[in-house]
Amino acid sequence: MKARNRTKIRKNKVLETVDSVVQRFLEGVEKNSKVFMVYDDDGDGICSASIFRKILDAKGVKLSSMPADPRDHVTKKMVDEIVSVNPTHVILLDIPFVERNLLKKLSSSSKVLIVDHHMVHDYEEVAYANPRTIKEDLYMPTSCLAYFSSKRFFDKNLSWLGAVGVLSDHGFNDCRFVLEDLRGTYPELLEGARRFTHKELFEKTKLGVMAKMISASITVKGNEGAKLSFEIFSTMDWRSIIEGKGKAAELHKLVEIFERELLKFVEEFKSRAKDYGKFLYFEFSSPYRIKSSLASMLSTKHKKVIVLGQVIGNSLSISVRGRSYDLGSIMKKVCGEVGGHGGGHPQAAGGSIPLDKKEEFLEEFSKALN
Repeated sequence: MKARNRTKIRKNKVLETVDSVVQRFLEGVEKNSKVFMVYDDDGDGICSASIFRKILDAKGVKLSSMPADPRDHVTKKMVDEIVSVNPTHVILLDIPFVERNLLKKLSSSSKVLIVDHHMVHDYEEVAYANPRTIKEDLYMPTSCLAYFSSKRFFDKNLSWLGAVGVLSDHGFNDCRFVLEDLRGTYPELLEGARRFTHKELFEKTKLGVMAKMISASITVKGNEGAKLSFEIFSTMDWRSIIEGKGKAAELHKLVEIFERELLKFVEEFKSRAKDYGKFLYFEFSSPYRIKSSLASMLSTKHKKVIVLGQVIGNSLSISVRGRSYDLGSIMKKVCGEVGGHGGGHPQAAGGSIPLDKKEEFLEEFSKALN
């Protein structure tokens, strides 16, 4: 057996194991159940939530939902709001971390499912579906996992939603089957790409247009934009979204604002970025939450690690992109050392630190790359 086939089998086994956790949880969700869902406020979180909404709609289940807090993911205020409506089931999607005391409060009155792909945590008394509990180096966005679980309900019809989420999270290396399903079901969404690289898919296809719409909605309108995208992507078909019908017309307008802001800072980066040897640092201010998208765009144009700092009040919000390092572990360590917090994935990470600790952070980050 070829190594490639063995790898595929291992990945399929991981997906089946994760899916078994999801399906056991869903078996306990009945038509009279009340489900509350919290999803991360990015493309992966929104697409995975949209898929779960369609699954729950098919089961005739009443659903309430909200996007995660941009900074703390799940807060006490959010948990109090969830508990106040007395849900029978709570689903947390693409949430990197939940404080133990908050999770305990949720699980004391509701059955809880966490579907995630970030660093593994020792959660108790909840159903926990994370591929990294089985194979630590896998990078399978939550939308990939949600799509796999949806196939028993919708076959490959939601491949477009899974693919938008996976593209948004740079995750096709370990989720190639999503792209293959999309190519067989909706090939027109891939037209324009000569090669199925992230750069070509994002910049030249209708699939990329939809990923950009979600990114623009969050960048320009924050959590309200996340809610807008979730409502559109969970209730409309991809053709209506691309054509800008109904509420989707607003997403097209937000993309125009988003692209103007991106291009402005791409030009500023050329003249103002500071070279620290193995990484380039660029600091800026903007009324929009643009640093993550900007960092991802710049990383496709530069071989060095990209570090972006966006000043927000007395804090410096940081996004990091690059290859050849475990940036998630580095950011967790370095941000923690200077009084902040950080984490993420090997090639895409972030954090927040006190603004007056910037120079100390840059010095320690530089040491961590050497």
